[in-house]
Amino acid sequence: MTNKERENIIQNTIKQYNNSTSKESILSAVNMMENTYIAYSKWNVNGIEELRKIIIEAKEKYNIK
Repeated sequence: MTNKERENIIQNTIKQYNNSTSKESILSAVNMMENTYIAYSKWNVNGIEELRKIIIEAKEKYNIK
């Protein structure tokens, strides 16, 4: 898998979160973002830091533990 493919996956998970409307879909999107972050954080991929910040903000905003 190339870094470009990883970047696309990161951007897709962020889009999924941004398009989430219900509590259930938000929880699912945050979970997906966390899994994506864990999978790709060891590579220097564009968007990984943005993803980390969005996860932190979402967990605080929706009180997700």
